[in-house]
Amino acid sequence: MNIIKPRLIWKEPLVSNDPSNINVIALHHLAAITATAEQIHSWHLAQGWKGAGYGWYVRKDGSVYEMRGFNLNAGVENENDHILSIAFEGNYDIESIMPDIQIKAGIELIEWLRSSLPNLKSIDGHYMWTSTTCPGKYFQLAEFRNGERKKVEVKTVEETKKVDVPEWKIDGAKFIFYMGITDSLHDPLEVLDVGLYGAMRKKEWEKMNEWVDNKIDNKIKGGIA
Repeated sequence: MNIIKPRLIWKEPLVSNDPSNINVIALHHLAAITATAEQIHSWHLAQGWKGAGYGWYVRKDGSVYEMRGFNLNAGVENENDHILSIAFEGNYDIESIMPDIQIKAGIELIEWLRSSLPNLKSIDGHYMWTSTTCPGKYFQLAEFRNGERKKVEVKTVEETKKVDVPEWKIDGAKFIFYMGITDSLHDPLEVLDVGLYGAMRKKEWEKMNEWVDNKIDNKIKGGIA
């Protein structure tokens, strides 16, 4: 199984959590039929969070994304110190069939996590702690509870091609994002390029308005207007 690590820019540094503290895995659905990892990150940033609240995310095509990973998650209010959250793409309150490839990927992820969580006691739906239907009435919870109990080899890969980005560009990208010049979240080069382009366009407009204002002032002074 490959775990994809998307390039996400967090509002604040994530807080590390000792895997031995985790005794429960909570399963969620998005309540959205489809979404990328970056979209989830954007939604949670808009709620004032540091970014995506889940530890991992499993899409319908079987791809698995590391979001917060083993750092302190934000999937279950007031319980995150001992709960690791996995989200699944889809709205399983209305979608009655979960793709087999998504189920298989979720089972493999859970089986791999078991080896890193020595005190894991249970795997439950989000509704166990909150007044919600999450992960949905059609969610295949029993499949993930039972699992396959087998060793899973995991390789972590970058979502995008790795490039050498100078630290000053990464810092510049973060500054531009936090200032609200751009809402791009996952590619430092893209953030910087978009932000600088926007800044340059703003300067162009300022110069143009200054030139027009001068022309108008000169006409008025000359008695032409």
